[in-house]
Amino acid sequence: MDISLYLGVVTAVSGLVLVMLGYLISVKQRLNLINGVDFSRLTDAVSFAKYLGNSIVITGVLMFFLGLAFYFRVVGIVGYSLIVMAICIIPLPAFVVAKNKYTKRAL
Repeated sequence: MDISLYLGVVTAVSGLVLVMLGYLISVKQRLNLINGVDFSRLTDAVSFAKYLGNSIVITGVLMFFLGLAFYFRVVGIVGYSLIVMAICIIPLPAFVVAKNKYTKRAL
């Protein structure tokens, strides 16, 4: 077996897991899946969850398509590595923006 088979399948499956996780956070409002947030300080926890969940869904979709592209050898191993690093950065600024946008400000 070739590494593109394993890496492509693992990446595609992990992308699907991220899509499901983002769906649970965004649509089903499973706020307990978000770690490191004081929800008592948020002005709108539902909008915060939608914003963060949607960014995780986007990350999952991109990972899924990257896994397929690597499996079908559209992308090489170096390109795969660079794209994975770029994709994994997406939720971090989304978390910071959502936290700043929906945090209560002291008067």
